[in-house]
Amino acid sequence: AYLVKIDGHTVYHAGDLRLWLWEGAPSFAGRAVRSAFESELRLIGDEAIDLAFLPLDPRQESEGGLGFDYTMRNLTVDRAVPMHFWHDSDYVRRFAASDTAKPYADKLLLLTDENESAEI
Repeated sequence: AYLVKIDGHTVYHAGDLRLWLWEGAPSFAGRAVRSAFESELRLIGDEAIDLAFLPLDPRQESEGGLGFDYTMRNLTVDRAVPMHFWHDSDYVRRFAASDTAKPYADKLLLLTDENESAEI
């Protein structure tokens, strides 16, 4: 994961930093993964993020948005772009329309097609 400041803007790229939780995993493993993930995000502190690139992984099924959600609820993020969704744009759209994402749905920038771009 990287936090980059350039020209007065702050960009966060999570890379593969996500909540690696899976259905059926032992609860002790889930606690350790969650603790490590939250610890890494605390390093960002109160930094205001203008643009965040966050994993939203359909391979994790119902757990695929947990890290995205935690990040949006616990950091100050102005705009967020889902990434690492394995070309499953329906998964991204379902997450964006879900009750989970409702508090920050207006902050989501859904770039789901190859070579798609947006100016912000």
